[in-house]
Amino acid sequence: MSSILRDVFSSFVSHFFQHSPPKTYEFHCDEVASRFEMRMKRSNHNSICNNHPERFEPLLIKSKSGNNIACLMIRPPIEQPRYTILFNHGSTVDLGNLCNFLHTLGTRLQCNIFVYDYSGFGQSKGTPTEKAVYADADAAMDCLMNRFNISQEKIILYGQSMGTAPALMLAGKYVNVRGIILHSPFLSFAKVFMGKFHRRTKLRFYDFYRNVEMIGNITSTMPILIMHGTKDRIVPIEHAKQLHLKAGNSIRPLWVEGGGHDDLYTFDVYTKRLKRFVEEEL
Repeated sequence: MSSILRDVFSSFVSHFFQHSPPKTYEFHCDEVASRFEMRMKRSNHNSICNNHPERFEPLLIKSKSGNNIACLMIRPPIEQPRYTILFNHGSTVDLGNLCNFLHTLGTRLQCNIFVYDYSGFGQSKGTPTEKAVYADADAAMDCLMNRFNISQEKIILYGQSMGTAPALMLAGKYVNVRGIILHSPFLSFAKVFMGKFHRRTKLRFYDFYRNVEMIGNITSTMPILIMHGTKDRIVPIEHAKQLHLKAGNSIRPLWVEGGGHDDLYTFDVYTKRLKRFVEEEL
């Protein structure tokens, strides 16, 4: 019964607080090449996405929720990628916002990056309920393994903010992935947004994206890197510190002094810590 109430509440919240960001791109079918092209709604002559379309492979996949999900495989100009990073993004962006940043990140880490939009984001259809988001993540993982023939051992799960929940869900299901990165994670939806009410009531059906439960259920020995800003005003750093203590194989975390919720990538320590994780700790 509680799971049914949880699904209903998640659906209600997703509709009532619909805040998926403005769509920044479109997919166009190139019938000659039998593939999609990704076009930005606002042209930027310096955009890597526009100037090097051969490094970006847009595609649509079908989620178990029944929604068509927009995905993007990003292949920076590197000879032998170390891994493929499955990037689960936050709630304020879509693929168009991310393509340049992820291309740069992939180049620095010497990795390919596969990113997808949740139901209702970008060119993905549907509504981003918890159930739909998890189904989207599952479809993305399935695509990596079966369409691109990438083994779990060559995949790193990266979750940012809202994306930490589907990343942890995948980590609990696919126990042989190489590692997991949690960027600005939270304990659960209610612990962030429902404060005193959550502490006073014994009901828990309304709480979803329960990272604190999922991280405790990971039995694999995969390394878990947690990163958080000390000045995060959306999700206090205490959430990340509790998750660090709860995780079974959490390695040395990165607490970015002065970092907020969405700006960790602007600090030098961000890339340095990720490079150490990918090059040495995996």
